[in-house]
Amino acid sequence: MHRTSCLHLIMAAIAAWNAAYLSQAVEELKKQGEVIPEEYLPHITPLGWEHINLIGQYSFTHQSGRSLDNLRPLCLPEQEEQPERELAKAETLEASEA
Repeated sequence: MHRTSCLHLIMAAIAAWNAAYLSQAVEELKKQGEVIPEEYLPHITPLGWEHINLIGQYSFTHQSGRSLDNLRPLCLPEQEEQPERELAKAETLEASEA
């Protein structure tokens, strides 16, 4: 019975964390001019957990630096693509010089 309770607690924590970041992501997309129809939002689920490391040691010490008003920055697609673009430019320059 205890394992089931722990699983429900973990699922609830993941869903709460994801919901906070999903709402922040939607707001950021709207700021960038993306049109997101309101009728789509109820169909977005916060239950994904692929980005959560479920294996390892965890420390649940109190950290005063994080709250729902002070979240980590979003990983935006253009930030992730930036190193790839720079690498592609460097490869193009090397190919043109050869």
